[in-house]
Amino acid sequence: MWPLPVSELFFVGQATTSKLHRLGIYTIGDLARADDAVIKSHLKLPGQIVQGYARGKDLEPYMFGHEKNKGYGNSLTAPWISRVQNMQTTCYYLCVRQWGQGCGMTM
Repeated sequence: MWPLPVSELFFVGQATTSKLHRLGIYTIGDLARADDAVIKSHLKLPGQIVQGYARGKDLEPYMFGHEKNKGYGNSLTAPWISRVQNMQTTCYYLCVRQWGQGCGMTM
């Protein structure tokens, strides 16, 4: 695979190909042999990922880490809420659906 053009790698589109060409990297082998620091400084994490591909490494270490959730959301259009009782019922339902409990609400 090393003699193939770098554009043949997964996730290497036109923009990345252009950046790599400006760095003198034209083949998958060139990318595999390139200095890690140069790739990281010019292409950041996506560059590290495609360089890993060129070297036969897996995507998993880069893509499947879990970060703590920053917030929770639940989109709902509720035109039927015209009374307080309907609003309370809807809020209770959303709490149960989101967290499996009524969030301290009593009905």
